[in-house]
Amino acid sequence: MAPARTADQFVSALIDADLGTGAWHVVADWPYNRSRRTLARQGGQVHKVVRWAFERQGLYATDDPTVAADAIGQAPAVDVFIADRRNSGPDAHPGGYAPVPLRADGGDWLAAADAVRRTAGGVAITLCNRGQQASGALRLRLWWGTPIGTGSLAWQTQPIEHEVPSVPKGGAVTAPVGCDKQAAGWLLVAVDADADPSNLPLDGTPPANRLALMHLVANDNNLALIALSAAT
Repeated sequence: MAPARTADQFVSALIDADLGTGAWHVVADWPYNRSRRTLARQGGQVHKVVRWAFERQGLYATDDPTVAADAIGQAPAVDVFIADRRNSGPDAHPGGYAPVPLRADGGDWLAAADAVRRTAGGVAITLCNRGQQASGALRLRLWWGTPIGTGSLAWQTQPIEHEVPSVPKGGAVTAPVGCDKQAAGWLLVAVDADADPSNLPLDGTPPANRLALMHLVANDNNLALIALSAAT
C-alpha cells in the first residue's frame, strides 16, 4: 500500500476504504454506562461526510497544490441535496453534515418541513445544488413506508419515479411529484445525478430497520426522510 503523502491523498484513501467495505459488526462498550453489545454497520455510507469534513477544514480551497489558501474548501463539481433540519440558525451549512444527535426515532437529520411537503396532487420536493456546476439530469425515487413494529418500517414494493432536467450551480428547483398516497406515513426520497449518485443503489430498496435507515440517510444529503401527516 502506497503511503499518503498529502492531505488529499489521505482523504482519497479514507473514501476508498469506505467504498470498499461491506457489512461489518463491532462489539461496542461505549458509552461507559452501557453493556457490551454487537453493532451492525454498512460500509460505503460515510465517504461524503469524510470529504465534507476536510473541505470545511480548508482542503480543496484551491485547485493548485502549490498555493496555500486560508479558506474553506470548494464543494464538489456537483453536490445535489435535499435540506434537512441541520439547515437552521446562523451557523448552518446547507447541504453539509454538521454533527447532530443520531436517534432512530427522529432528530435534525430528518428532512426540513419546507424541503419535502404535501401538495394538492402529491408532494413537492425542493432540490438544491451546492456544487460548482449544473447538476445535469436528476432522477427522483420516492418510497412510502408504514410502521410494522418497534424499530421497523414496511416500504412500498416499487418507488415512485420522477425526472428533473437539472439544478443550476448554487441554485434550487422545486419538483412537483404526483401520487395518490393520502394516509399518514413516512416518505423517503432519493435524488441521483450521474456525477453525484445517492448511497442507495438504483436497484436497491430502503432498509426496514430504523437504525440502519438512520445511518443511511444522515450520512447522505441525496436522501431525505420525513413523517407526513394525512392529506387534508
